[in-house]
Amino acid sequence: MDPEKENRRLGDLSNEDNFQNLTPIKAALLNNLETALVNSVTQDDRNLFLTHSRQLVYDLDDDPSNRRGLALKLLLLCCYFDAIECTTSLLNGEVGTDFIPLVNGVDTETKTTALQAAAEAHSARCLKLLLKKRARTETRSKDGRSLLALEMALSSSR
Repeated sequence: MDPEKENRRLGDLSNEDNFQNLTPIKAALLNNLETALVNSVTQDDRNLFLTHSRQLVYDLDDDPSNRRGLALKLLLLCCYFDAIECTTSLLNGEVGTDFIPLVNGVDTETKTTALQAAAEAHSARCLKLLLKKRARTETRSKDGRSLLALEMALSSSR
């Protein structure tokens, strides 16, 4: 990639207010804490994930909608990478009792649920966990494709 384009792209990413508006790919390009958090997810390291998540939560303001959105964003990130240890700790409230994502919540940016993200990424372990947590299978994505999680899995070639 052209170095000037890459610098412009990284500059755009650094203007993000917090983890709210990030996709898993964008998250990998951000500051040390966020990069460390993403690395802990890709390695499915529960202890590092909890350490970095708690630091991120500590730095976040007290607005409940921001906290809920961030928790959901982290859940989608964990599901995307099939990080079952991280996903379990997040859903069990180990990051913080006021920081538990809604299993059926729809991410404001990707317009998908955790089940849909896991299905599209073929994340079998997270799919099983989310189904045990009663994730809704009949919910269609709100991203313009209007697909069920099963349809997303079948149409994805990860």
